[in-house]
Amino acid sequence: MSSDTPPASVSYDTTAARKLLAKDAATAMGLAQFTPTGPASNAVVDRLAAHIRNALPDATAQLAVLPNARRRDIVADTLEGARNLLKRNCPDPAARLTLHAKYAEQVLSVAEEWRAKKLTG
Repeated sequence: MSSDTPPASVSYDTTAARKLLAKDAATAMGLAQFTPTGPASNAVVDRLAAHIRNALPDATAQLAVLPNARRRDIVADTLEGARNLLKRNCPDPAARLTLHAKYAEQVLSVAEEWRAKKLTG
């Protein structure tokens, strides 16, 4: 897989995809501090956005089964924030990188909860 290629949704729930997300998030955080603009920054934002898009369906399914409680409110706000991030352009390049990294990690964590439930029945 090329470093400029977003993860394929078919293999998104694999350990390899989780490792790619961790690498992309770490790269984004480093770029946010030192070089928040340019082709490398744009490429990592594109990959992180793909991670978010690929995880949103399972994360949304997890939200649907959460009881009405504080955790549900937090997950709902997180997913709404992630969707808004995908729709809008963040004017601060460093914040753009950081937000994509954080939301990708959070949305994937929620999606992984759903996947774990599906496996255990």
